[in-house]
Amino acid sequence: MEAISKFPYAHQPVRSISFPPRVHPSCQRVEALLNHLKPHHSQPVSSTTCLEAETIQSDLVVLAELYNCMEELFHSPQTQQALLRYQDGKLVEEALCGSVTLLDTCESARDLLLVLKEHMQNLHSAVRRRKGDSSIESSISAYDSLKKKAKKTIAKQLGQLKRMYNKVNSFSFLEQDQQLAFLARVLREASTITISILHSLLVFLSMPTFGTKGSSLISKLKATVLFSSQKENKNTNGVSDLNNVLCSLLRREKNGEFQRALTVLETLNVNIDGLEGGLDCIFRCLVKHRVSVGDLVRAQKHRASFEKEKNTKRVTMANKFHVRSNSFPTGSHPSTVSVEEELSKLKTWEATSTSSSKSIGIGLSMLADLHICLEDLLNIASTQKLISNHRGEKCMEELLDGSVRILDICGITRDTMLQIKENVQSLHSALRRRKGDSSIEKIIAEYNFFSKKMKKNAKKLITSLKQMESKFGVSPLLNQDQQLVALVRVLREVIVMNMSILQSLLVFLAVPASNSKSTKWLLVAKLMHKRVIACEENQENINELQCVEASLSEGTNVAKMQAAHERLKALENAIESLESGLESVFRRMIKMRAHLLNIMTH
Repeated sequence: MEAISKFPYAHQPVRSISFPPRVHPSCQRVEALLNHLKPHHSQPVSSTTCLEAETIQSDLVVLAELYNCMEELFHSPQTQQALLRYQDGKLVEEALCGSVTLLDTCESARDLLLVLKEHMQNLHSAVRRRKGDSSIESSISAYDSLKKKAKKTIAKQLGQLKRMYNKVNSFSFLEQDQQLAFLARVLREASTITISILHSLLVFLSMPTFGTKGSSLISKLKATVLFSSQKENKNTNGVSDLNNVLCSLLRREKNGEFQRALTVLETLNVNIDGLEGGLDCIFRCLVKHRVSVGDLVRAQKHRASFEKEKNTKRVTMANKFHVRSNSFPTGSHPSTVSVEEELSKLKTWEATSTSSSKSIGIGLSMLADLHICLEDLLNIASTQKLISNHRGEKCMEELLDGSVRILDICGITRDTMLQIKENVQSLHSALRRRKGDSSIEKIIAEYNFFSKKMKKNAKKLITSLKQMESKFGVSPLLNQDQQLVALVRVLREVIVMNMSILQSLLVFLAVPASNSKSTKWLLVAKLMHKRVIACEENQENINELQCVEASLSEGTNVAKMQAAHERLKALENAIESLESGLESVFRRMIKMRAHLLNIMTH
């Protein structure tokens, strides 16, 4: 962020169509950041020019600061009044609709980067571990297969971005008011620049495929190298360099190509790390931006609804007291029964669950099923009408706030799981490569340092969840429509269940179950410097993280390292399962919040 503040134009006068500087201090900053991003993203989204990873990463950092400044600007009462004044909030409604596409594209790009990173690590490990071995072809084929699968996803997202770009640029705005003119331009340019940066990232990831395997794979790689060399000056990045070295490895041209391949893979892995971090930051900024814009739209709708109720008091009173039954809305609908059944199953699981990864994985799977049933319920017309009729009320605002907070915690937990997976894989790979080497102690020390930091962060998230749980759902539902009471109760229970399962997962990551028999014996073995007692597979409360830590504390001889290998493999499997379940829940949370926002703003 400090680098951004050193832009030479950051303190230049703002153009005439901008806000007067005295209105809000963020105006000039927003203008400067937009001007910084425009040179890189002035071309239409149909362009196939591939930017370097460092450029995209830098633009993501600036874009995140732009959204933070816009957030400050939109919290100004003058800004909110100006936005809502134009055609009953048309500007913010346009921004709200577009944010769904941006979030979807951002999430897809995050997934692509994650999978690509895993394949880069596998390639790196294969080249470093099995020089000259034909198994390298297998790793390259798997990498090529990934790109074939990613091709359709990228094409779909590029199509969505292009349609949104055309829609944003077709929006005509004729307004003499300087405030409105400035805000309209900021919203439009922020959207087009975000589209362009995401487009550049997807183009960077849309690499050509090689082929299948054997001689066919080599011939495809040769063609790729020729094609890349012809455009080397115009369209080069770390991916094209990787294609070249992979070709050389398969043809076994030079022994030095192995070292070059390692260098290229390490560089590309660093670039992917940077892009992943920038994209995570942008995703959170987009979520906050959508929440802020959604709040403005809801405020406008609530204001309009309030005025309408004042003018039609008789109709309002009739609507207020006309309750046909005491049942849940559309009580006969199968979705209603399904939601209640899934909640009942989860409550049973909660009462009988253990602290093991297997038990938590089951809970995550059941939670995903609950969200699927909830989506069906929110798609019912009568449910949507009920929510829409009561938008702006305190209970609804509480649900929206709870959904975004639980989404944020889930996102952070998701990132933590990814970090654990990466560190465990790196540790496992390092131990396989350097058996008996004294450097193993350094590798173990690095893992232990990460583990302590991770547990500390997990405990902070547990505290946040407990604080949120103590304050959530405290607003009374007195004198409310009984159908509304039933719906709010169910939505509250869903969010509370999310808190409970996330807390179970974080407890698993932070500290193992204190009453676990295996944990006590492992602690004794560690303190007495004796042989680690095996973490048997049939133990109920087994904690794979604790087992690995115990193994690593017992020495670095061959026998100890073999035990560590086995437990690291078990931990990798456990983390893989938990990560998959959490990813499914995270996506469902995003959909649930999007459903609620769309219902309340339309």
